[in-house]
Amino acid sequence: ELQKAAKRVNENDKYTLFMPFALSIKDNNNQKIPFLKFKDIYLHSIKKPDFSLNKNFTNLGFLGFGGVDFFAMGLEMADVLLKDKKNIENAKAKMIFINKDRAKEINFVLPQWFIEKYLKEFL
Repeated sequence: ELQKAAKRVNENDKYTLFMPFALSIKDNNNQKIPFLKFKDIYLHSIKKPDFSLNKNFTNLGFLGFGGVDFFAMGLEMADVLLKDKKNIENAKAKMIFINKDRAKEINFVLPQWFIEKYLKEFL
């Protein structure tokens, strides 16, 4: 079913970007399927830019773009807690990640100005 859905995404020009959600897929017993068990279906089937939810997804092979660096967020939260601050503000560490192998696979090209201005890591 996931491969059929991927084919529909590829064939429909209305979809220009794909975001791999991991929490909604269940097996026949209504049990959640671990994302690592089906990530390759996404990577081999979807031929459109895939927006990674965080750096870990980019490391798994998805294209990237941005999201949360949970390690940096954890360090920031520890700093907040240690300083006994009352309010937690937005994370200071905002990053953009791109998986260059995935970009080549789906023929995705970023302009050089974008890379120079915004890209933090080219994995």
